[in-house]
Amino acid sequence: MTMQTVSRADMVRWMSTHGSAAVEALPCQNWGRVNIAIADQASGQMHAQISNFHLLELICAGQQHTVMRCDTEEGDRLEKTLLPGSIGYLQEGVENIQSGDGSARIQQVYIDGTVFRNVAHSIAKGDPDKLQPQAFQGVFDPHVKKLMMTLLDEARKGGPGGELCADLIAQQLAVAVLRRRMGTKEKKPKLHALSDSEVATVIAFMEENLDDPGGLDCLAETLKMDVFSFARGFKAKTGQAPHQFLIERRLMRVRDLLLHSNDRLVDITYATGFSNQAHMTTAFSKHFGMPPGAWRKMVRS
Repeated sequence: MTMQTVSRADMVRWMSTHGSAAVEALPCQNWGRVNIAIADQASGQMHAQISNFHLLELICAGQQHTVMRCDTEEGDRLEKTLLPGSIGYLQEGVENIQSGDGSARIQQVYIDGTVFRNVAHSIAKGDPDKLQPQAFQGVFDPHVKKLMMTLLDEARKGGPGGELCADLIAQQLAVAVLRRRMGTKEKKPKLHALSDSEVATVIAFMEENLDDPGGLDCLAETLKMDVFSFARGFKAKTGQAPHQFLIERRLMRVRDLLLHSNDRLVDITYATGFSNQAHMTTAFSKHFGMPPGAWRKMVRS
């Protein structure tokens, strides 16, 4: 397996050639120092070094079991099951050998190295060398996830000032990643979090029963746990309460049906477990910034 040196220009050229319309009707977005893509990632191996950008990835759907060999927060070998909603990060200059089993849909954000260097210089008060970020995978960080989804929404809307908006979000993402090296991330709850395999079991149950998962007691029963321990352990791992996580998975399914089917909104409502169309519309508008009908028209136009 030969190592490739991959630059941000290489990624921009690849995105410009391939785009992502086949996956999510999202035109290739190349802002000044930020690029974004949606990709379907299958099983395979990779040996590459990224030369002038930082890469953040959000697992949108599916899951992969991955082994990463590079400088990470957990040593030089990291083995994780990447679950929906989890975040991964690769730093500029890292040489990475990675293999994965399974398939997942991934939102990728490529950020120019100058963004990270400028932010590190600012928050480290002129001593950025002490803020050398390290790769991570399978991390649940609601703040970073929200920033990445905001960036994706900006790419879809394509309004004026997009490059400025993208640059500001990129700076916030850089701050969030660099703070992990300063010990300012949120303290983990004292209660032991669920394992990757336990969360994977619960998510699989949610995905199979989006229309009616049966309540918190049914979710807890999938792991043979009491409701209280399950709810606390799930939030300790994912950063979200089980109900919040379930609503988000339903909204992701709504989005996919809006994009890839001609189903009526009322049919999508009940297929995804919402009690009525008004509830679905309110939740979707809050999450994506516009009603589902308007969103479908925008991405298909």
